[in-house]
Amino acid sequence: MAYVADPLLNEHNGILINGTRSKFIFDFVIDYDYSALYPSIIRCFNIDANCQYGRLLFKDSPPTKEYDKGGDFMDNLESKNIIKLTNKFIGTPTVEDIFKDLKECGLIND
Repeated sequence: MAYVADPLLNEHNGILINGTRSKFIFDFVIDYDYSALYPSIIRCFNIDANCQYGRLLFKDSPPTKEYDKGGDFMDNLESKNIIKLTNKFIGTPTVEDIFKDLKECGLIND
């Protein structure tokens, strides 16, 4: 975790330079760049969203083997394709099914 602030607001408690404490130079400071390490951590610990394992339970529906992989649900959710997501996990109609029904009802033409 990091806290980034205006260095001009630092107190004069750094190292002594010409008898005055610096507000910019300090002893015993460690600065790690975890942004380069982050993808390696994800791979190492297998913590990516599509690697999550869990169970999805829907109200008034018995659990089935189809919903045992929560990571698959999260992967589909991240795609932001809500129609495909709800079709796959809840059984709502696809866009093609909706258009077919609208054509059969005469509400749209080819």
